[in-house]
Amino acid sequence: MTRRAGPRPMAARKKTDRPAARKVPRNRSLLIMIAGPYSAGGADAARRAENLAALNRAAAAVFDKGHIPVIGVNNALPVIEAAGQNRFDEMMMPMSLALADRCDACLRVGGASDGADREADRFRQSGKPVYTDIGQIEEVAR
Repeated sequence: MTRRAGPRPMAARKKTDRPAARKVPRNRSLLIMIAGPYSAGGADAARRAENLAALNRAAAAVFDKGHIPVIGVNNALPVIEAAGQNRFDEMMMPMSLALADRCDACLRVGGASDGADREADRFRQSGKPVYTDIGQIEEVAR
């Protein structure tokens, strides 16, 4: 019998097939992605600027806790600007999700956003923490 490539059906999976929960090191600075709405709901330029400011405020709060904040939008926007706005959809989420894979945890902020939900889900699937309030993040010395 030839086994097909790809993941096994859920019923055939063993507990060891799931990603191992990743422990968050204590008393060490973490790379924490800030995930929240940017262009959700067809936001106009003014709304996108407000959303980005909210992400940056959350990032400052993460930094004040002793961690290194990462915002996928801040990483992708300069590249998209250089490549052309017509490449926004092609570049934004792949760059943000690749960056998420390299972070230790996620702070999900703001309202509805499919993109931010995809980022947060990426952390959950990897067994990494997703915080929903800055108070949940442990303060560490830098």
